[in-house]
Amino acid sequence: MAKDAQAHKPKIIDASNGIPGIAPAATSVDKFHAPPVPSDWGFPALNVNVANFAVQHLSEKIGNGQCWTLAEKALESAGAQPASGYVFGRLLPQGETWLPGDILQFTNCQFVNVEPTRRSTMTVGTPNHTAIVYAIKDGLVTVLQQNVNGDKHVQTGVLNFSQMVSGNLQVYRPIPSNGRPPGTGLKVRYSLF
Repeated sequence: MAKDAQAHKPKIIDASNGIPGIAPAATSVDKFHAPPVPSDWGFPALNVNVANFAVQHLSEKIGNGQCWTLAEKALESAGAQPASGYVFGRLLPQGETWLPGDILQFTNCQFVNVEPTRRSTMTVGTPNHTAIVYAIKDGLVTVLQQNVNGDKHVQTGVLNFSQMVSGNLQVYRPIPSNGRPPGTGLKVRYSLF
């Protein structure tokens, strides 16, 4: 497996193990329908707002319909720092848990599914594709995206990252428009002398 493909595997947390803060199981999700990410599950507010912007616009075309535009408009709507090229916030280091609202940047990522009777491949990002994490369950990542196979409407998709064999994947966490993570405001000491 290529080094880049191994670098950013999601830290999987099974929603069935009772750990709070995991997006709902995708039982009520289809290509153009998904419930919003609850704001009281402990996720950062920016992440919730980024994910829910995309959820609220499922089946719609955002801007010019490009995948990057969905992420940019979601960041803007959430009050997050805007994208700079293909940088969508703080780059997550390997091993950090992915959350709903994190933004995935794919570059020539190859997925291979080998079954007993057939083998299939899928390339995500030729050369680039941008998607927003919606949920992680049972090793599968549900994403919100647009411009998939020429369809420029916001839609869900499911990826199995254990099948990623090559390419480069970067994962970003939205940050506030002031550039500081929440709770790190400037501390000012006042003195009369």
